[in-house]
Amino acid sequence: MMPAVANRVGREAYEFGKFSDPGFVDSILDNNLRAVILEGRFLLKPPPDIVVSEWADRNIVLPETSAAPGRYRTSRAPHSRMIMNCACNIAIRQLSIMGSSQIAKTQILLNIIGYYMDIDPCHIMLMQPTDMDARDFSNQKLDPMIQDTTVLKQKVAKTRTKDKDNTILRKRFIGGYLTIVAGTSPRATRQRSARITIGDDIDGIELNVKEGDPVARLIKRSTTFADALNINASTPTLEGSSRIAALYAQSNMMKYYVRCPHCQVQQYLKWENLTWDKDHDAFGKVTKNYVKTVKYACEGCGTLLTEGERIEMLGLGEWIADRPWVTDHYGFWINELSSTLSTMEKVAQAIVDAGDDDTKLEALYNTVFGLTYKKTAGKEMDPLELMSRVEDFIDVQDLKIPNEVLYLTGGVDLQEGTKEKPQRLEVEVWGWGKNKERWLIYKTVIPGNLKNNAETWDKLDLLWEQTWYRADGVPLKISVKFVDSGDDSQTVYDYVRGREDESLYAIKGSNKYGAPSIPKKFSPVDKGRVNLLIIGTQIIKKEIFTCFTKIKAKGKKYTHFPHAFCDAEYFRQLTAEHEVVKYIGTLSYSIFVPKKRGIANECLDLYVYNYAAQELKNPNYDSIYDDIEKFKAEKKEEEEKQEEVEVETNNIPNNNNPFNRRGKNFVNNY
Repeated sequence: MMPAVANRVGREAYEFGKFSDPGFVDSILDNNLRAVILEGRFLLKPPPDIVVSEWADRNIVLPETSAAPGRYRTSRAPHSRMIMNCACNIAIRQLSIMGSSQIAKTQILLNIIGYYMDIDPCHIMLMQPTDMDARDFSNQKLDPMIQDTTVLKQKVAKTRTKDKDNTILRKRFIGGYLTIVAGTSPRATRQRSARITIGDDIDGIELNVKEGDPVARLIKRSTTFADALNINASTPTLEGSSRIAALYAQSNMMKYYVRCPHCQVQQYLKWENLTWDKDHDAFGKVTKNYVKTVKYACEGCGTLLTEGERIEMLGLGEWIADRPWVTDHYGFWINELSSTLSTMEKVAQAIVDAGDDDTKLEALYNTVFGLTYKKTAGKEMDPLELMSRVEDFIDVQDLKIPNEVLYLTGGVDLQEGTKEKPQRLEVEVWGWGKNKERWLIYKTVIPGNLKNNAETWDKLDLLWEQTWYRADGVPLKISVKFVDSGDDSQTVYDYVRGREDESLYAIKGSNKYGAPSIPKKFSPVDKGRVNLLIIGTQIIKKEIFTCFTKIKAKGKKYTHFPHAFCDAEYFRQLTAEHEVVKYIGTLSYSIFVPKKRGIANECLDLYVYNYAAQELKNPNYDSIYDDIEKFKAEKKEEEEKQEEVEVETNNIPNNNNPFNRRGKNFVNNY
């Protein structure tokens, strides 16, 4: 029995007389004293001479949900041995682990936590990106390890109702405790200290511009400890803004080297050296990949190494530092090829699947190669360059739109008005096609008093009810409508209230760095009567401007501008903002800001609103295309049947027609 528990039981028994036998109370207190002595002996006893990998091999049992349940073996992931054992080296004050997926990162952190709980108990603080991540880690990873590891189950406080010693986010054990916090909560690390700090998936932690970097705050929690250890691990993200890449660059920068069994040349495995059979067309373009034939070309002798040889090489690999003079900060970088938990075929397939898609390439570099990804640098868009792309694809008179359009969205921006321009609603309708190809379909201004003039809003309703027709006759209506509530929130709330079934929503833009384009849930406003959608404008602007600079050929993600609505002023507003880089410590991040104060940017805002509108519903454009083709086929079939009916009707004699009667008589007479 732990002292805290024994004290509580003894005190309750004495004060409330729950036990009539005084001797029983004395026995409780004796047990309490005995527990204090045992814990004191444990804390004063020097830790055994054992490192994390040895401790894990002796004690850890992987749960049934694991890919390899049963007794844990470090030999299954040989690269993890040195990473874990560095956590026992008193000379090392910081560990930075940068790598891809499939490198046993989570198990490494769990083993280190379990080791300190059992062998060298102290206060530990673990940071996860969000509160949900923190709870999932505790419930799905930490708790199963504690329950399946005998030495930990004996030392970690048992879960009891209303027991603060063992909760989802706090684990009390003999000699210390583990606190799990969320990086999104600035208050989580305040007034707390810990000898061991662990940041998991630190590149996924949202940067709080006002409060500073959460990871830096976490590290500061251990500054008062002479034997502190800071561990940070993550898959990297974008170049220049990746925390783990910045930390790795400050370390001794270790890589996992292996020796070729044929030439003995030492090397670390690179994805560029993978090769597999391919079919090509007459122009040299790859038409088919045979990833099952993949092999690795040795940098020394060029021998094509098999999967079996790769696994053997990894078992004998070793970590070598690029900056060996750094002795207190060990950094480890590893990709999926250097892990026995993946295969060359999986890596090759991931490369093939990514193709030249920017989003998929980013995921490939981060999660497979373990590298940061460099996106095309943002630049100030030239309005004249965009203006040169205008086309004539809109028939304003009869609302004819291109056949490629599959989905319509609408966005509204409220303008309070000036002397030059009175109060008004600025409205744009956008069309969306396969692969997010997009067209500006319609642009208009609805003048009128916004607060007390129902006629203004009635005109907007008429626009929502409008049916648009593609050139092939297929009718489309606006599927999602966003109305910005930033300037006059109550007026917009009154307008949209109770109309969510019409896909009419009040929105508000958030310029906060890292805010998602579409949040996971709505924000209730107007006393809970309206659901407000707070959209992340920065990430959407980044996407729009990236498409402007990178995509200049019609097709995937291309923006079509109609001559009917896009004049010089339109493009001046569309390019009214530019990307600037800001810094917090060693971290950089980019945001979009106006080129100069007071410049009009309604057209850019309306583009953002429409982009967010189609993101909210995330339509399946392939499915919509199939439905439209089916609709066209059925319509054509109906028209053909109608034509047949009309032909048959025209061929039926009409006996009431004198000409028919005359004809009949004529024939009979003849």
